Amino acid sequence: MRYAPNMVSGEFYNIALLLYDHQGRVVDARFAPDFRRMRCNPAVSIPDLEMMRDEFEDRRLLGEGFSGYLDSFVENLANTLHLSNTQSVFAADATVEIERLVGCYLATPPALEEGPAEPIERPGGRRRVRLRATEAFARQGLFRNGHGMQRDVEVRYGASGLSFSFDFQYRRPTKEERFVHALGLRSADAQAARLSFVLEQYRRLSKADAGLTVVAEDALGDDVRDLLAAQGVGAVSLSAIDGYAESIKLELGL
Repeated sequence: MRYAPNMVSGEFYNIALLLYDHQGRVVDARFAPDFRRMRCNPAVSIPDLEMMRDEFEDRRLLGEGFSGYLDSFVENLANTLHLSNTQSVFAADATVEIERLVGCYLATPPALEEGPAEPIERPGGRRRVRLRATEAFARQGLFRNGHGMQRDVEVRYGASGLSFSFDFQYRRPTKEERFVHALGLRSADAQAARLSFVLEQYRRLSKADAGLTVVAEDALGDDVRDLLAAQGVGAVSLSAIDGYAESIKLELGL
């Protein structure tokens, strides 16, 4: 996605990446992690871009409805925004690939940085937790086997068609379904309550004994951990993610 603050000159900046699979379904998306290269252009509205980025990332990390939001976003692009021609890539891992593309197309090149780089990962953010979990699971080879772990699994949890996308899912040899989801520190109590509600409704609708474990920063409060435990939801600290990934590998017999 390109931002052209001056339509007359045709100058543009890459501000977002949209990654689709071969069937046209959204696999992942990222917004520019910083706007350093644009600050020297008086026609650029940095506050507007920051608001757009915050809404984009919040909807992406919410875990539900992002594909529909993205379709609506693309259909209603402002005059200063447009999409480039589609390019094809061959990649074994979408998570690794989109991070590479962010470095190529969105992040400020090191030579242009005037000071310490703005962190791509927000401390305490859900994105950081999910990325660390993805890396740990990948190191154990959990994504390589068709009977291993799946990513971005959408489930229906309401009679009216409500859906939610869990970060990870796998099935035990006994066919029990297990979900894993990253939890950020911001509004952690609200996120925990939401996850507990979705899990309860999904269990009721599917009549399955599905389980859920959240992965969170070590600083996650005891009150949130207690809330999760009361609903039968496990919690794994980020410092213990490697051991947790290994336990799943053993559980699946991979």
